Amino acid sequence: MELLRIIVVSTIFLAATAYRLIREVDDDNNDDNLSLDQRFVAENTCIAKNGEDGLCVHESFCNEEHTIMPGGVIHKSEFRELAKPCPGQFIWCCTKALVIEPPIISNKNTESCLAPQSDVIPWAVSLYKIADVKQTAQSVFCLGSLIGTRIILTAATCLKSAQQHMLYARIPGSPEPARNYTVRHRKFHPEYNSGSHVFDFGLLVLEEEVKWGSKKGQGACLDFQKPAGDCMTLGFDSNDEITSTLLKVTSGSCSNFGGKTTSEITCGTNADDQCIATPGGPVLCESKKGNAVVVGVIRSECNKDQIQIGNIAESSKWLLNEMKAMKVPKDVFIQK
Repeated sequence: MELLRIIVVSTIFLAATAYRLIREVDDDNNDDNLSLDQRFVAENTCIAKNGEDGLCVHESFCNEEHTIMPGGVIHKSEFRELAKPCPGQFIWCCTKALVIEPPIISNKNTESCLAPQSDVIPWAVSLYKIADVKQTAQSVFCLGSLIGTRIILTAATCLKSAQQHMLYARIPGSPEPARNYTVRHRKFHPEYNSGSHVFDFGLLVLEEEVKWGSKKGQGACLDFQKPAGDCMTLGFDSNDEITSTLLKVTSGSCSNFGGKTTSEITCGTNADDQCIATPGGPVLCESKKGNAVVVGVIRSECNKDQIQIGNIAESSKWLLNEMKAMKVPKDVFIQK
């Protein structure tokens, strides 16, 4: 009996030790300084189309050698494949030589973020998509918020609708409002669901910095507070001009969207003469300092004066990690 007891105790001790080691490895793998292989599902190796060993990563981390256009564009034929080497709709098998790290963003031309005190939003972004490099986009299809001088926060649904297109951005409030900025890199929130629209957030990185003339750039101020009270959003009108809409955001205000309100999704009710909202656009509410800060992203157009809002507070960890991976300090997007 004594021998049996010793064996049982030893087994429990070894199991506990193994569990602790596994937890320690898992904790280490959550470190922001991990290598590319560790950060991007390195255990899921695969064989790429060229026959070389590869890694299963999000499609936005493959360069143009795996696309027909810059910016992570996916060809239609890829969706028709019955057998894919990697699981997931947006997970691709890329050879290690072609996998790219998140771009490093320079901040030398960026001041602290700008929290406006009116409905004039200089960092508002208009997004355009084209199916061919010879085409010119005719109209805006989504909006976004410029962070710093190269990053855009928008809705993942906007990225999904442009999977087979090139993307470029314009910043109407900048000194060069008609200038086209090519999107170099796009990233979905890892928990985004295209059906329920939970975690409907996406990030875009521009090929070059937005030019602000002799001034340094000032992007949006993010605030990880829950949208509530008197707020404002943006949309484009029939002339593709960006216009603002006042919102009243209260809990349980999603009656026109099935009444479903969660900590991640809420709704705003139009408090203006007309309701104009565009997916990807910012939701701005008043900060403790009295300025307008971005607390959410629009997920729907107006539906009987109601607008569905994604709460960025629930995705703060993801956003902060992405900014850190691109070497963007908090001063660039958090109000001092």
